[in-house]
Amino acid sequence: MNRHKPSRHFFPSSARTIVASSALSIGLLSLSCPCHTAVAQTGTRAIAQEFPNQNLRENLPGSDVAQYFPKEWKTYASVSGHNAVFPLSASAPDSLKQGVQWSFAGAGAIPLDGPPLDGDFKVTAYTIGMPVGVSVVQGILYVGDANTGKLVWKSDIQSFVSMSSPVAGDGNIFLGGTYPNYFYALDQNTGKIAWKTTIPGLVATGISDCTPAYADGIVIQEATIESGDAAKPVANVVLAMDAKTGRIIWQKRLDDGPVPPAMKTATPMIDRGIVYEGSPVSGNYHAFDLKTGRQLWSVHLGSQIRAGAAVLNGIAYVPYHSGDIAVIRTSDGKLLGQKHIGGSFGPSSPVIVGGTLYVSNVFGWVNAIPLSQFPTGGQR
Repeated sequence: MNRHKPSRHFFPSSARTIVASSALSIGLLSLSCPCHTAVAQTGTRAIAQEFPNQNLRENLPGSDVAQYFPKEWKTYASVSGHNAVFPLSASAPDSLKQGVQWSFAGAGAIPLDGPPLDGDFKVTAYTIGMPVGVSVVQGILYVGDANTGKLVWKSDIQSFVSMSSPVAGDGNIFLGGTYPNYFYALDQNTGKIAWKTTIPGLVATGISDCTPAYADGIVIQEATIESGDAAKPVANVVLAMDAKTGRIIWQKRLDDGPVPPAMKTATPMIDRGIVYEGSPVSGNYHAFDLKTGRQLWSVHLGSQIRAGAAVLNGIAYVPYHSGDIAVIRTSDGKLLGQKHIGGSFGPSSPVIVGGTLYVSNVFGWVNAIPLSQFPTGGQR
């Protein structure tokens, strides 16, 4: 059985059986403003009671706004490479180009400048957090389930899937599973296993915590392995595999370090032939050449990294554990600065639409932040 709480965004985690159905549909928030904003609750009231069935049609965005957002959202971070960046056309409203700003407190959310629940980030993430990221379609922030719920196929892969989502490419669907530890490619039309592979020394859920990324016939996955060093017992490893055959094209072992609490891998992101990858073990963020694995640069952020980046105009925006979003120049890995949001970020890859960055938080918040508020060293 899956011992983790299912993701509250995108595809639910699954024990053993992978189910395919059609695209996402359940909306939460208008993205141009918070509109109906939940009140943070920290008392004894059960969180489940704070989600009544509601249909607030008055908060739906008008077509004059909705038309400028993505039309569909079928996987984690929308695209197989995970760079969820969507420029606006010249006719878009100035407010969307300049960036909107709001914060939404989900049920049970706690103050961003306060301690985690019971002093434990893991408890916080699994109890009230929105750690996995947001979906943005036609002006609405989405949670996940499907348009029709019609079953297309199901496949018993034996392994369970933790904090990750499947990704499609080259006619297959890719995902990591635990107990047994395998990385799977399933035929997208039939659900049959096309290939599976593993590597030695895998730790706990370290291969199924990570949503893979796909581009140009290559699928990228991060896993956590035993290091053999008692003082620094684990390390992250980045794997690049041929999407059709599963053959490993290259692999990189990142720095050894302590065992991170929960979510032991970081989400890879691919943009223009570059793999961007963080480490929750070392707190370093890396860039690799997609085809060769050559490391282009590395920067130390000093806190665990589990999210992917959003890259726009030569700048990578990376949320990480300390509650900050790092701003990194992609040409050379120079850290241009950070913006402190508070709380903590899990694998919450950000989404950029026009002049706004949207990101969810382990402390139960969703934030819309104008890009103009981030330090960029004058680069745009």
